[in-house]
Amino acid sequence: HATWADIPHLNRSVAQQRLAYAMLNLANWIRSRSPVGRKAAKLYGSIVTQSREPTFYRDLGIPDTPSGRYEVLVLHMAIALHRLNAVEKSDGPVSRALTEAFVADIDDSLREMAFGDMSVPRRVKKAAAGLMERCLAYRGAFEVDDRGAVVALIAEFLTELPADKTKLVADYACRAAKTHPPNGRKDQNLESIGLFPV
Repeated sequence: HATWADIPHLNRSVAQQRLAYAMLNLANWIRSRSPVGRKAAKLYGSIVTQSREPTFYRDLGIPDTPSGRYEVLVLHMAIALHRLNAVEKSDGPVSRALTEAFVADIDDSLREMAFGDMSVPRRVKKAAAGLMERCLAYRGAFEVDDRGAVVALIAEFLTELPADKTKLVADYACRAAKTHPPNGRKDQNLESIGLFPV
């Protein structure tokens, strides 16, 4: 699997970085054409769509800023990865492909925001590290159905939220994390992971 960690960035010229980026994109595109890649892409699309729901920003008071939208996206990634554990083993193929889709999306978004070529890999690595840190923290709380821990994590990652809104976001997250796939075919279960409560 080609990831940014496979590409050293020290002492590279901009042209070399662009070539490395193009090669990485090609590897990721080839992988995205696989059945697992297509399933992960569809699931990631559902996650992004839900993360952009206006209610999170308009009604729940999450700042409609790059950092606020990042936290909402990562929260839904954590929920989906937690629910994937009912379908495949932890760090299974769909989970890995879903994480790779997130990293590729962050990379594309940063480039569209006109960050310099030399700064994008560092920012992508930081965003990916943030995803892993938050997923581990959220998963620990979801697995034992610890609402208090989820409230504390939301307060830590979304520091601008007032306490009442923090609890509402945590209630939503706990409800979504409990929505496990039905006992049907694996493909049906994967489809249901992309469904979130309203």
